[in-house]
Amino acid sequence: MPAAPSTHRMKFRASHRHRRGQTSRGTARERGYTRQWERFRDQFRRAHPLCGYCLNRTGRVVPGVVVDHIIPHRGDPDRFWPAGASTDHFMHCCVECHSLKQKVEWIADRFGHNLRHLMVRRGMLNERTGDALDFPAGEQFILPDGSTLIYGPPASGKTTVARGMGGIVYDLDEYAVGLGLPRYGRTMDEARAAAVARNEALRAHQGPQPAIIIATCANPWEVHRWVAATGCAVRPVTVDPETCHQRVWGDPARLSALPSQMAAINRWFRLHRPAQ
Repeated sequence: MPAAPSTHRMKFRASHRHRRGQTSRGTARERGYTRQWERFRDQFRRAHPLCGYCLNRTGRVVPGVVVDHIIPHRGDPDRFWPAGASTDHFMHCCVECHSLKQKVEWIADRFGHNLRHLMVRRGMLNERTGDALDFPAGEQFILPDGSTLIYGPPASGKTTVARGMGGIVYDLDEYAVGLGLPRYGRTMDEARAAAVARNEALRAHQGPQPAIIIATCANPWEVHRWVAATGCAVRPVTVDPETCHQRVWGDPARLSALPSQMAAINRWFRLHRPAQ
């Protein structure tokens, strides 16, 4: 029997330039990944257990693995710990989405594009939002027994249900109007400003009357985060998408934000659909 031909396997040897590039990055601790980061990362994972990019892109429910800086910090401490760090600055993501994010970063760097704009175009981030959490992961609101989170898609009747429950209603739309912002179709910054005002009022909640919180909870993980932060009971308000669409068309105030309202309704039902 003839002998098998000998095989030759090329050994990979990193170039000197590549090795120098790795060395110049510094250690993980030098790049900011300290014990403080590890505590924040673990806390963030508990508050956001699912891959946020998968939820935004496809609605898939996939466990997160990596806590990603949405805007790369490049070793800059101000970017590593941005002021008012919240879900706008970090995202828990799976390995597949983290790899995709790195490719998008490379394209942005190589061709001078805006990274956040590219991520919005690829469906990884939302350009406009009608809801916002904007409180640090792990924060606790001390609320009376009977406090309830009312959540559902736009135009589902959440406000009507909340006003019939006999508590103090915390409606993000009302706080936005109080700040002179649009009731519907808010930008991310406008939603955050309204959320800050609402959350300050929640922290100051006193007395035996329960708090009734109205929220869209566009992503299912937002429901879990609200429950973890408040201990509230949960009451979803859902009707069929067609009813929500009809209510939008019949409400002059919502018609001014028609595209974002319709998109938010469709996205809500896509992400909250029952598992098959």
